[in-house]
Amino acid sequence: MYTIPGHHHISMITKNANQNNYFYRHMLELRRVKMTVNQDDPSMYHLFYGDKTGSPGSELSFFEMPQVGRTYSGTSAITKIGLLVPSEASLSYRRARFEEYGVQHGDINTYANRPALHFEDPEGLRMVLLASNGEKIEFWETWEKYAIPEEHRIQGMGSVEMTVKRIDKLARTLTDMFGYSEVSRKEDEAIYLSVDGEVFGEIVVKFLDGPTEKPVRGSIHHLAIKD
Repeated sequence: MYTIPGHHHISMITKNANQNNYFYRHMLELRRVKMTVNQDDPSMYHLFYGDKTGSPGSELSFFEMPQVGRTYSGTSAITKIGLLVPSEASLSYRRARFEEYGVQHGDINTYANRPALHFEDPEGLRMVLLASNGEKIEFWETWEKYAIPEEHRIQGMGSVEMTVKRIDKLARTLTDMFGYSEVSRKEDEAIYLSVDGEVFGEIVVKFLDGPTEKPVRGSIHHLAIKD
């Protein structure tokens, strides 16, 4: 069993499992590794997507809650998921695909010092594709049974963004408890790595004052990390 420091998996909330399944399998072309039920509530579906084998660091999971309302964005929350693609050319390929299928997206720009393409899933979950320049975890295996060419397939998880009212408080938790290193600091943003020089364990912490986010559909439930 392979393990890496940093991101293990990240879990979100969806209102509609069928819509969610279509987007992540047929738009992003991740493999649906399995579908189970929530251990605490067997009536709730739990969908898992990732690379070919659902490797650590590649897995996105969703709890289906059909009765939930929309998320009210705010602070003190995990607010964005980064996914790695091999190159800047992959960002251009994905942007054209998003335009063809009507996926909400921005322009190609820079995020956390890397070429990036921001987009949202159908429920408003905020995500960003990041160019990895070909680097990835050795044991990540992309799923080959879809139409997107291998040179543009999603590799695994990249930067995960958190918004907080007090950056220093979260910084102490990441560095003192989990062993992250601070690699960048601005007045309203700090970046932490679990492995020096590797984006797959990166956490971007941003200052945001105001009301706390009220998370429901299209929100992030938790990030599991391996120290």
